[in-house]
Amino acid sequence: TNSIAVIAVRKDAPWNTFKDFMQEAKNKSIKFGGPGKTTGNYVFGLALAKKYNVKLTGIPFDGDGKSVPALLGGHIDMAIILVSSAKPHVDAGTLKALAVMHEERIPAFPNIPTSYEEGYDVGFSSFDIGTYAPAKIPIERIKILAEAIKKATQDESFKSTMERVGEIVIYNDTETFKKRYHATQDAMTKIFKELGYLPN
Repeated sequence: TNSIAVIAVRKDAPWNTFKDFMQEAKNKSIKFGGPGKTTGNYVFGLALAKKYNVKLTGIPFDGDGKSVPALLGGHIDMAIILVSSAKPHVDAGTLKALAVMHEERIPAFPNIPTSYEEGYDVGFSSFDIGTYAPAKIPIERIKILAEAIKKATQDESFKSTMERVGEIVIYNDTETFKKRYHATQDAMTKIFKELGYLPN
């Protein structure tokens, strides 16, 4: 599956598009929250600030369970949170979703543009969630597991349940997943070095 996040703000925030938000962040310091200093969502905000020279100040939280109340309470201006955390509040009208961190629009928020559509690309977006096994597992067992996982991901009930909570079900075979995994790792390593998290 793809674990997808959204850029969320309060319902009374002055921004109605992600472009408006980024434009204001060029001249005004804006506080954003995300789950932990090295998580993809938090790093996405830092990467936006660095690449597009905007004034985003990150505040790490212990998960969406802390950042969402902080956003609703006005302690931060924006949060980068999972779709499953944002959707109930967006549906209730207490939060607005400005952009989805994914290559394509998603069923949970079909009318919300992606960060790519809005013109912002920091080298990564959503994260693939896969199945892992010990390095020395026999190839025959890998094939059995892969076939079972493929069958599960094609189950319509499973797919619809996952989509309701913002997870997009996409089956990748072993080699395809390896390539996507390493591409994400390479992108994150580059960004971590640029942010000073890792030595060059």
